[in-house]
Amino acid sequence: MKKLPEVCKALELKLPVTSRELFAEFNLLSGHPWEETAGSEVTTYYPCLYGIAQTERPRRILEIGTAFGMSAATLLKASPEIELFVSLDLGIYADQLGFSTNNIDFAREKIHDWCRRKGIPVERVRFFRANTQPLGKGDNENMGADIPRWHQIPELVNLLKEHEFDLIFVDGKHTEDGLFNDLTTFWPFLKPGGLIVCDDLHDEATYQGIFPWAGDTLRSFERFLRDHEPEIEEFFIWDFPQVPPEGLLGRRPFGLIRKKRLLTQSPETPNSEGLAPPDRTKPDSTQEKRLASSGPDPTNKPVFATGADLKRQPAFPGDQVTRNDSRAVQENREGERLFLQGDVEGALKAFTRAIAIAPNLAPAYNNLGVCYWQKGEFENAVNHFLKALELDPDNADALANYIKILISLNEVEGAKKLYSNYLKRNPAGDEEIASVLANFTPPPCVTIEHKEMGAVGIPVVSVKNLHEKLGFERPISYPVSSFIKPLAEWKMESDDAPTFRYIYRNFRPRRHLEFGTWQGTGTVYCLEECDATVWTINLPFGEDKPSGEAAYGCEEAELPAIRAWARKLGLPEQGSYRTDTIGFIGRVYLQKELGHRVCQIYCDSRKWEISNYPPGFFDSALIDGGHTKDVVINDTLKAFQLARSGGIIMWHDFCPPIWKEFATTLGVTEGVLAIWKEIQKQVEQLFWIYPSFILLAVKK
Repeated sequence: MKKLPEVCKALELKLPVTSRELFAEFNLLSGHPWEETAGSEVTTYYPCLYGIAQTERPRRILEIGTAFGMSAATLLKASPEIELFVSLDLGIYADQLGFSTNNIDFAREKIHDWCRRKGIPVERVRFFRANTQPLGKGDNENMGADIPRWHQIPELVNLLKEHEFDLIFVDGKHTEDGLFNDLTTFWPFLKPGGLIVCDDLHDEATYQGIFPWAGDTLRSFERFLRDHEPEIEEFFIWDFPQVPPEGLLGRRPFGLIRKKRLLTQSPETPNSEGLAPPDRTKPDSTQEKRLASSGPDPTNKPVFATGADLKRQPAFPGDQVTRNDSRAVQENREGERLFLQGDVEGALKAFTRAIAIAPNLAPAYNNLGVCYWQKGEFENAVNHFLKALELDPDNADALANYIKILISLNEVEGAKKLYSNYLKRNPAGDEEIASVLANFTPPPCVTIEHKEMGAVGIPVVSVKNLHEKLGFERPISYPVSSFIKPLAEWKMESDDAPTFRYIYRNFRPRRHLEFGTWQGTGTVYCLEECDATVWTINLPFGEDKPSGEAAYGCEEAELPAIRAWARKLGLPEQGSYRTDTIGFIGRVYLQKELGHRVCQIYCDSRKWEISNYPPGFFDSALIDGGHTKDVVINDTLKAFQLARSGGIIMWHDFCPPIWKEFATTLGVTEGVLAIWKEIQKQVEQLFWIYPSFILLAVKK
């Protein structure tokens, strides 16, 4: 991939489109306050933005600052593979400029009209009225204070959680810390390797008195670069984009920031017999990549723990370093030198001497673990990595080594839990550990040990290979955050949603059957990704826990939206609501005005009469209703009776590694295994998707 300056300089020589060509297609050459800019030959701002987006080929775009939809039009036109476009704005711009129509409504109408003409589902292009600035930090307190913050809009929060964005365009609040706040807030939603573009980086010396934000935006940009330096691959300030009038008064400098990519090459996974390297006479290249590096080697090659330098990585309690401590550090460094020369035995002796002198020197324990790993003494290696972590729980080098061992033994969930705990203390994370977890290749089969059925082998397909298994053209774009998250911390709305949406978008059922509506979130995944009509079933008055409590309530983030819905129903305001009863069932698809494509059935699915439905009526089915064994068996048998040949049937809350940890996964697994052999007879394919809570079958 070309560096950002190369891309920009090439665009300066030849822009791919003119501003007039862009906006004619969207009917945006007139009817708004920026008519002159839209049609002017001077305007290179939007052609420059188009060229950047065209080079990036984004599938998911987040925009901060909708205005009148001109940048949205530019980005969408440049992105033919778009899967999701989300735009946020205060929606007060029109009032400020004396324009009669709300600017968000104006933009939505123009953009959605274009989408319909191009055959792009409008559900993929979303506009929200939202305040992006953090509360109490000065910005947007003087305007739009009554507009909901972005994190108070559950639908928006779920969209951001479910997706990583390839490109983020920031053109929001300019003054004070506005740009810094927006960059900081939305940076976590940018995928590794993704690009942020912002504008109006006017320096104070040149533009003071011309633009009110002169200096503010540039300081925000530079401050963000300093604060996030370890996460940034490259950046560039492009002082070329222009709007009328020509010259200095119309110059609109862009700022571009590329997020670091995750490492694509993962360490070799040893075979099940152990971690023995192929050549024990010299350090294994896999180990040399990282294994314990906490500081640079003078030769600029990654080594073990040159970070035993006590000022950078304290290994002893307190602040004082004794002569003995210094001797221990010297022995540790001698061990590193010997290891790099291929003298593993000599290195082992040096690290042992270091520990004898200073028993609390965590890097030396880690390095000893590396030596024992190299020698094939795996139990010894593990014990030393664990000792290093006991002394220093945040030692990323020892953690990386221990995680590699766990993964080699297919103990990936244990590895994820360790990393999850590390992230709680170190939110910035560790790039190599994240890469190792994200690139884990699951075994072709996992075994469930069942007291009645014995050992049952469950075929496994990585979500990365789902397109090959199901014959889809493109692989899924799946968030790294879900790859590295322990399954026990999984949430359907953020972690399984991308997989469900991908399947619906590519399989494109016309008639879909769903057991278990609840609020209709899963229903919406299908409705928004294809043209299906959905038949969905739910108990009319909800489900109770054995204790008698309501099984389904609501999370705090959802409460404002649910209260607003309750007011529409004429219900009094409450601290919590039962959300799986008539009135709330299907709330999400009703709020999105998708109810015209839903056949809502209120009953116990065990009593649902299916004799009037012809066999093969449904193209796909999702079993996510009652999670007890008998209900799962009932829903499965009915789904197979009604699904067509070649149809897809999915079970949610099926997750072999943790099937006993939750009542939901236990009930679903018990139900599926009870009729496992019968299911196998009726399917062409049957597999658990890793990582997910989804079992998928293709009917014969």
